[in-house]
Amino acid sequence: MAVLKVENLTKVFGATRAIDNISFDVELGDIMVIVGGSGCGKTTTLRCIAGLEDPTDGVITVDGKVVAAPGRSVPPEQRGIGMVFQSYALWPHRTVFENVAYGLQRRNLSADAAREKVTGILKQVGLSGFEDRYPSTLSGGQQQRVALARSAVLQPRLLLLDEPLSNLDAKLREQMRDELREMIKMFGMTAVHITHDQAEAMALADTMICMRSGRIEQVGSPREIYRTPANFYVADFIGACSFLTGVAVETDDESSTFLIGDAMRLRVRTRAPVQPGSKSVMAIRPDGIQIGGAMEANAENQFTATTLRETFLGSHSEYLLDVGGHRLKADSSADLTVGQACRVRIDPAKIVLVPG
Repeated sequence: MAVLKVENLTKVFGATRAIDNISFDVELGDIMVIVGGSGCGKTTTLRCIAGLEDPTDGVITVDGKVVAAPGRSVPPEQRGIGMVFQSYALWPHRTVFENVAYGLQRRNLSADAAREKVTGILKQVGLSGFEDRYPSTLSGGQQQRVALARSAVLQPRLLLLDEPLSNLDAKLREQMRDELREMIKMFGMTAVHITHDQAEAMALADTMICMRSGRIEQVGSPREIYRTPANFYVADFIGACSFLTGVAVETDDESSTFLIGDAMRLRVRTRAPVQPGSKSVMAIRPDGIQIGGAMEANAENQFTATTLRETFLGSHSEYLLDVGGHRLKADSSADLTVGQACRVRIDPAKIVLVPG
């Protein structure tokens, strides 16, 4: 069952099509993350769903009720939607309890019933005992929990999140993205989250939408989008990736061999027939390259590489390698120094042919 349906949504500002005829559904209990660079249309999409912008065209349905269509726009407060803003939008002059209780009071809930609900929700987000604190005395992570509790206490059918982790430092951001997913699932909410951070998107999402220039480039699970990007833009935007361009010189039903440059031959497991002589772009993720070990006779895709750069990250290092005159990124726990030669093998099953 789709809690949210967006059909042929378009939003035009002057001569700019901020959203260009996009459609998608969000199923009950799912977390949909919309990711893309600045100006891709993700924030405008969220604002149209929330009722903060009126679409130029298209239909938005929440829980079976049309909330936006040509000639129709339901006010934000009547859409049954909760929202967590980038800045959290907490009232600085109200206590934690008063911030969370505000929406319940607007619904004319009795004081006793409101207190019971607020006390319960604060316990669930780990803020029992913070009822009388003011937002300025809380950490960024605690403020984020208050903002989430304020929305969750109203039991919205749909929760919208506008980059709520962007103001946190790196370590807290990583911690809170895991907690955020757990809390959304705990409350049984359906959510749409927008971010420009690819790692955050993959960690949070059940389903991802990758946008560019107001259009949807790909919809899928984080694993699908990472492993089988629909095109060059998605492969380049989502996670680290290296690209090689080659000409098919040998093909069969399951794999093809490409000549890259004058001498490098690369075997690729293909999902569709490749015409001999055709040119293709190959996307290779860092985890598709294995570093180390002895050269093996007749092994596919093994090469001698030279280390150009090493970035040590603790559990592993990120390497930039020269492989036959081509630069490739690889992750490995091997300890290599700049200038050191090594053996690498590129997994044929982890190379993806991508359209431009």
